Amino acid sequence: DTAGCINGQGKLSGSISNPSIQANLLGQNIQYANKLQLSKVEVDGSVHLFSDQASNASIQVSAISFKQNKLDSLDIIASGNQKQHQLNVSLKAGTSESKFNLIGSYANDVWQASIQELVAQFKEYGNWKLNKSSQVNYSKSGASLTNTCLVNEDSSICLSGQSDAQQNWQAKGNLKHIPLQLLLKDMQGNLHADGTAQLEFDLFGKAEKFQGKIFATTKDAKIRSTYLEELEDALRIERFKLTGEISPERSDFSLQINMDNGKAVGHASIENLLDAKHMFIHEGSLIAELPSIKFVNVLIPQITINKGSLNARTSMRGSIQDPEIETNIKLNQLDFYIPELGTEYSQGDVAITSDSWNNYKIDGTLQSQQGQLSIGGEISKIDVLAYTLDIQGKDFQVVDLPYKSLLLSPDLNIQATGSTININGSIDIPSANLVLQELPKGVIRKSADEVYVSATEEHIQTQNKNNLEVNGKVQLHLSENVHFEAKGIKTDLVGDLLVRFENTKIPNGQGVLEFKNASYDVLGQTLDISKGKMLFAGPINNPALDVAVTRTTKEVTAGMKIEGTVKKPHTRVFSNPAMSDGNALSYLISGKPLAEASGSQNAILAKAALSLGVDNSASITQQVATTVGLDEISFGGDDEGLESTSLILGKYLSPKLYVSYAHGLFSPVGTVGFDYQLTKRFSIEAETGADQTIDLIYTFEKE
Repeated sequence: DTAGCINGQGKLSGSISNPSIQANLLGQNIQYANKLQLSKVEVDGSVHLFSDQASNASIQVSAISFKQNKLDSLDIIASGNQKQHQLNVSLKAGTSESKFNLIGSYANDVWQASIQELVAQFKEYGNWKLNKSSQVNYSKSGASLTNTCLVNEDSSICLSGQSDAQQNWQAKGNLKHIPLQLLLKDMQGNLHADGTAQLEFDLFGKAEKFQGKIFATTKDAKIRSTYLEELEDALRIERFKLTGEISPERSDFSLQINMDNGKAVGHASIENLLDAKHMFIHEGSLIAELPSIKFVNVLIPQITINKGSLNARTSMRGSIQDPEIETNIKLNQLDFYIPELGTEYSQGDVAITSDSWNNYKIDGTLQSQQGQLSIGGEISKIDVLAYTLDIQGKDFQVVDLPYKSLLLSPDLNIQATGSTININGSIDIPSANLVLQELPKGVIRKSADEVYVSATEEHIQTQNKNNLEVNGKVQLHLSENVHFEAKGIKTDLVGDLLVRFENTKIPNGQGVLEFKNASYDVLGQTLDISKGKMLFAGPINNPALDVAVTRTTKEVTAGMKIEGTVKKPHTRVFSNPAMSDGNALSYLISGKPLAEASGSQNAILAKAALSLGVDNSASITQQVATTVGLDEISFGGDDEGLESTSLILGKYLSPKLYVSYAHGLFSPVGTVGFDYQLTKRFSIEAETGADQTIDLIYTFEKE
């Protein structure tokens, strides 16, 4: 697992008791255990061991990578002898830079040093430097560090400590006037903080066991989201105080927060604090009385809370991995707005209560602009999480946007144990409006979470990343106020649909949804959808179709039937009285027979035959070609797909000269082409349009 190249030269001289070493080394592309990579290492030095003669050495390393950490360079310069020596270290990583300098001496088995310089420059965290020199001592009997402080304007970070040969140690430190904004740098979201924080600790112990005290507090704390311009939505913390007394057996912590005329008080007694596997909460509690929870706007800017209060009393005990919790939470007079949904809710009241450990009852109500929603149930956590929820509502507004609106009247029962969820009940949709302004560009691809396990679509299954097993059935009822618009179709949807959930399979549907007051805009024409049904008897994403689009003139009714399924539709034209498909399509699109249609209308007819997916479109285009006196009406394209398809009109002006015109179905680009047969083997092809080309073609047959 070691790789790289090292070249150099060295010299060993002197006596065995007083050796001298001179070396010059160059290492490149050094790797160790796939964890450490060094692009370049240069070592140059002359070292005289155990003598008073001065030594010097320098180490320069560039492009350092250790696990996920990367450094641009590391420079180390050492000089002097045992009685007096000096060490300089500089480090660079991106826009950050650090420097370190100390002067030391070694005598009578005691090493003493004075830290003269310590500088740490960070783009995001500011420039920190040593305020005054500090002392380091090390010997067989122990080690010590005098108070060492890094300062940045009014902020400071200080540390001192000592230890002895019996592994007893003590460490003291403090952080004073640290801007809260620095502490939020690595947090998710866009938060801005005013105010400062400070931390003090005094710890002592033996080896890995320790005890002591810690203290943390803030001053003038104010946290707000950068999305919110109004300062009144900021989270103001008048007082934050955390104290802790730590011991190997049991540690006690107390928390007090005063904010926005409310307060939160907590206490925890924890055993085995440093052993995550065996950490145990002997006793824990939290009491919160918050007359306003508008501070949530800071933490969740997607929701705008206008008012609401929170009162909570929570107790906790047991292992940290699986604690037992008993709680009583009341959320009252909740009034909030969700901009992305355009919905405003009010008079929200939610209560979560416990009558025993890890057993909770939920009872809540919420008003929307036109309706209400209620939720009740129980949650328990013994071996696995289990819950039962009853959700009921009437005319509850879920979405209220210009092109999207939805009212629901649910009556659902949800029961879950572990990863198994059962959903049963009904959902009435008294009103809905969905207008799709623009469909996504490109072809529709198979979803990445679908796996085909059979040739029949009834057995399509989906991958379940959360390992949830969802079962049950829900009856959907769509009233006449359900409106849908997309890709030229405008319709009201009415009907009943039973949706069955079967573990990881795509839900099955059973029922009929009918089109009412429906029309279809296609190629500049508005056609009536005289009959429209989606029939569900299998996977909900692929219902059968029974749709008829008609147009009636004085003497003729022409139309188009769409049958099959959503994924594999079949389209055919019909008329009364009966006539050719080309004439029927002409009546449907232009309102007149094929012979009376104009040249532009005939081009539209050929385009319609393809774009509408008519089953015998080739026959129809041939009828159009014969009617207008053309030799060819066809469709062509390249490998770019449907978007490159063109309608091609062609005519032989003489047995040797063929002229064609191609116009893109989905673009305004037109191309005129000429094909002239010079001889049996030579011909000329020319095109003019967006580009101009001319080709001389030689043709021969190979046996």
